[in-house]
Amino acid sequence: MLLQQSLASDPNKALRDKVQRLTDKISGIDEQINKVTESFIAPREMVALLQLIISNSANLQLVSLQNLPPTQLQLGEPETEPESPPSLNIYRHGISLQLTGNYADTLGFLQQLEALPWQFFWHDLDYVV
Repeated sequence: MLLQQSLASDPNKALRDKVQRLTDKISGIDEQINKVTESFIAPREMVALLQLIISNSANLQLVSLQNLPPTQLQLGEPETEPESPPSLNIYRHGISLQLTGNYADTLGFLQQLEALPWQFFWHDLDYVV
């Protein structure tokens, strides 16, 4: 009787359940990543797009445009479970942009950026009069 019960039960059930839970967790993380990043502009397209918008403004001049080193972003709380999937590797690709122009043209440039279908995340903006 004991042998029949042992043969009827799946010795790997606990491991399969754990694999399924981790697979579901990874799928959820992938979905979160897709939601966050689907509206980002690709780093290789960012500079060309900025230059195009600036060139459309007659009174706004590009003084400098510099790519900054990518920095890794930490999303959410760090996992403390030993069997957790590895942390996500999402990077911020920053630029430093210096323009000259009047307030109205600068504001128009920023409004054009905000109206794009892609998101630009501002770290800071220094405006000198």
